[in-house]
Amino acid sequence: MQSKENCKSASTSAGACPPAPFLILAAALAFVALPSSAQWSTVGGDQGNTRYSLLTQINSQNVTKLGAAWISEKVGPPPSSRAMPVIDDGLLFLTAPPFVTAVDIGTGKIAWQYRLAPDTVPGAPVGGSPAREGVAVGESLVFVGLSDSNLIALREKTGELVWKHSLIDPAGSNTGGPSGAPLYADGLVSIGTNGDNGNRGQIVALDAKTGKETWRFFVIPGPGEPGSETGREQFRRHGVLHQLRRRGLRTRLQDGAALSICQRPS
Repeated sequence: MQSKENCKSASTSAGACPPAPFLILAAALAFVALPSSAQWSTVGGDQGNTRYSLLTQINSQNVTKLGAAWISEKVGPPPSSRAMPVIDDGLLFLTAPPFVTAVDIGTGKIAWQYRLAPDTVPGAPVGGSPAREGVAVGESLVFVGLSDSNLIALREKTGELVWKHSLIDPAGSNTGGPSGAPLYADGLVSIGTNGDNGNRGQIVALDAKTGKETWRFFVIPGPGEPGSETGREQFRRHGVLHQLRRRGLRTRLQDGAALSICQRPS
């Protein structure tokens, strides 16, 4: 019997997740296979987040021959995702809430799906749903931030849950959900939490194998910490954007990263 936390695809298991009108489309050179040594193991492509591939199979001479290689099986219910897919050891990983999905890059078949959150009304907020920002891989595990301020590790080949750890500060500072995809390096997996709505922005690092917290860094220093002498206690207590708005400033995110700050007209 399947657990409600690990939902196999319909092609590999009976009684699996119901289909819905959402497809993953992959475009590739139909006559070229991805080399087994080629990985895209973070949303930024590598540990330097360069988003640059050294592969040379697609070039100015053959780019016009690109065509659809496959279309995946249906994934449901209709999800929303802004994540860069991650590729490792023949599998493509994607967070599209409420699912984490692993797809065989050779065939487009769904290898496994993981779902923590229960069924809900389409479009309604789902506590514990995988964040839309994506995953990281390492130690044969897939690391995923959840919307309820948890980080989980799944087995790369099966989607089995290995560990789950809360990102909430044990000392009681307000902690938001993931602000980006996790990063894996040298046995540690780290993830940032958002600083909106009165939350205190943090970076939390965990042991990749066990999920045990290793260190925690606060973006806004607390009383007595280096940098606290700048006197920005209100930012620590209430969040940066909240304070800017209180001061009559208008904020807008540009290109998903740059913050534009403008004075509101009087």
